[in-house]
Amino acid sequence: MENTEMYNKLLNKIKVFSETVWRERNSDSPLEAWLNNFNHIDDNEFSEKLNALYLLSKFMYFGTNETRELLKSLYRDKFKCKIIHKIRKTYLNTTDVDFIEKEYEYELRKTIFIGLGTASESGSFLLYLFRQVNSELATNNFVSSSDELFENVDGKRRLKDKTIRNYIFIDDFCGSGKQAKEYSKNILEEINKNNNEVNISYLTLMGTKEGLQAVRSNTNFNEVATIFELDSSFKCFSGESRYFQDDHNELDLKFTEDFCRKYGQKLYPSHPLGFGNCQLLLGFAHNTPDNSLPIFWSETNDWIFVFKRYNKFSYGE
Repeated sequence: MENTEMYNKLLNKIKVFSETVWRERNSDSPLEAWLNNFNHIDDNEFSEKLNALYLLSKFMYFGTNETRELLKSLYRDKFKCKIIHKIRKTYLNTTDVDFIEKEYEYELRKTIFIGLGTASESGSFLLYLFRQVNSELATNNFVSSSDELFENVDGKRRLKDKTIRNYIFIDDFCGSGKQAKEYSKNILEEINKNNNEVNISYLTLMGTKEGLQAVRSNTNFNEVATIFELDSSFKCFSGESRYFQDDHNELDLKFTEDFCRKYGQKLYPSHPLGFGNCQLLLGFAHNTPDNSLPIFWSETNDWIFVFKRYNKFSYGE
């Protein structure tokens, strides 16, 4: 009886989310269809369904409006404020607003924002939103792909504009750090070879602590920063998991991990609990990282997804 009451309470909560926070959710399937992916187990008909529904109730979903606010913060807090701080420090902590603005505009003219990945991937999509919400930026502060930074001169690939001092790569999510490491390797080497007096940054809306550290340790980015860093408590089945605290004793972490792994091995055999074993409950309106549990986004083997994932986007690895 207690589990039945909890199940109905969670179901009502999810329905509210679906009508409000998740209104951009890209799926024609009703939530009940997703729940029917799970089996009835033993003498408790809600065992898998109850735990799956609980995990769904903890899913962090970022719609377009939330993403826009994060992009505002990314520009303001991770770029503009740092440049202004540098200007003030260089000029004896000046408080001359007009002078600071003039110097900032000069620095901005020497800055390029680039979406991580190719022109068809999520980094470029974010760049479009980034331009919209940060209207003080000019069109020539952007390139849609890193290829536009270069030109061929006498058979050699060279930077088009050697006056650029700040190259800012924008991404939505850093999971394991694999994608950022692989994509940036040759590009960063090329930029530095052409001009070694530049600052190259990798800025993300969100990222795991381990993934961000992997990028810092294994790339030539001068700076790696994020708005929201996910520590080990966001790893669903870790010993520090925020999702299975004392007030949820009726839900068993091991049982939940076991059935998520069981389905994950069929849905995403190489990474049954999400790419890099990240075990996340996370998605955006424009895509769902494969670092999240596959039970949420997989469409294979007749599995009905609840959050859409589009492959070949720049994040999720």
